Amino acid sequence: MKNSACWLAVMAGTMASMLSGAAQAQTPSCAPLHILNSVNLLPVPGENTMMVPVTINGAARKLLVSTGTPVGQVSAATVRELQLPEFEKVDFNQLRAVDVRGAVKTDAARVRVSTTSFGMGSVNGSGIQFQIAADPELGKAKPYDGYLGMDLFKLYDLDMDFGAHRLNYFDSFHCPAQVVYWPHDSVAVVAMERVDDQIIVPVTIDGRSIDAVIDTGASRTTMRRGIGESRFGVREGKDMVPVEGLRDSKGQQVFSHVFASLGFAGVAVKNLNVLLQNNKLVADPEADQMRLGSHATTKGSMPDLVIGMDVLSRLHMYVAFNEGKLYVTPAGTGESVLFKNAEPAK
Repeated sequence: MKNSACWLAVMAGTMASMLSGAAQAQTPSCAPLHILNSVNLLPVPGENTMMVPVTINGAARKLLVSTGTPVGQVSAATVRELQLPEFEKVDFNQLRAVDVRGAVKTDAARVRVSTTSFGMGSVNGSGIQFQIAADPELGKAKPYDGYLGMDLFKLYDLDMDFGAHRLNYFDSFHCPAQVVYWPHDSVAVVAMERVDDQIIVPVTIDGRSIDAVIDTGASRTTMRRGIGESRFGVREGKDMVPVEGLRDSKGQQVFSHVFASLGFAGVAVKNLNVLLQNNKLVADPEADQMRLGSHATTKGSMPDLVIGMDVLSRLHMYVAFNEGKLYVTPAGTGESVLFKNAEPAK
C-alpha cells in the first residue's frame, strides 16, 4: 500500500499541473483537482454492474459499487466467516466510518457490524461499520460479498470512469466547474440533489420530466409501475410486456416497456427497455423510507425512476457534491487519462 500511495501522490501532482493553468486563469484563489484514491473496477460476469476489490480484517472481498445504497452492507456469510461483532442497538452519535483518506469519522448510518481494518485502493482504515445485507445470495449466486454504499462516496467528489473501469475519489475543494479532465467533445452538466443519501437528478422520458435516482448497483433502469401507468399511459396487455420468471420481493409480476427516449441535460438514450415494478426485487426488512419524485415517502416502495447501469455504463460521470452538479460525457475506452499522464514513482 505504501508504494501505491506514493504513486498516487505523484499522479496527484501531475493532475494539478494539468489543470491549474485553466483553473487559475478564471479563479486565482481556488485549487486545481487533487486525486485522493483510485480503485480498479471489476465487471460482474454476465452483467453491466461493477465491483471493487477490498480487504475486510485482512480478508479479500468484493463489493458491488452501489450509489443507490445509503449505507455499505456485507453478507451474513462474511459476518460469520470473519466473526465480525454484531450490534443489537447502536448509538447513532457514536458510529464511525473510514473516509477515502483513511481517517475515521462519525456517521449517522444505522449499522450492524464493525470491522477492525478495511482497505480499498491505496487507503487503509479501521472502525468502519456495515449493515448486514438481507440478500442471502451475496457471495454465493452473486459473485460479490456486499455493497459499497453512499457512506463511502459522499465525503468527496466521485469520478466514475466506466470506460477505463476505474473509480476515483477527488478532493471536493477545487475551482468550480473545473473537473472534466478527460478528453471530450461536449459535457452535460446536470443539477443534482442528495436526498436521504441518494443522488437525484431531473430527466425527461418521452418529453415528460421526472426525478430519477442514479444507482450504479442496478443492472437495469426501473420505473415504478404506478408512475408508468398514471403519467405515461402504459397499460398491461398493451404496452407492458411481462418479464418471464421475474417477480419482485412481494411476488408481483415485473413488466417491461420500451420508451422512445430518456435524456438528461443533452445526453439521451433512445429506445430504452425499462422495467416496471412496484417493489424492490430483494426484500429488505431493515429498509428505511425511500424518497419519491413527488417528494413524498413510502416505506419499502420503489422510487419513481431508477437509472441503472444499462444507461450509466455508457457514460463517464463526475459527481461534484459541493457544487450540486453531475458532469457527464460518453464513456471513453482504454486506460484512464489520469494514469496515461502520470509519471511512475521513483
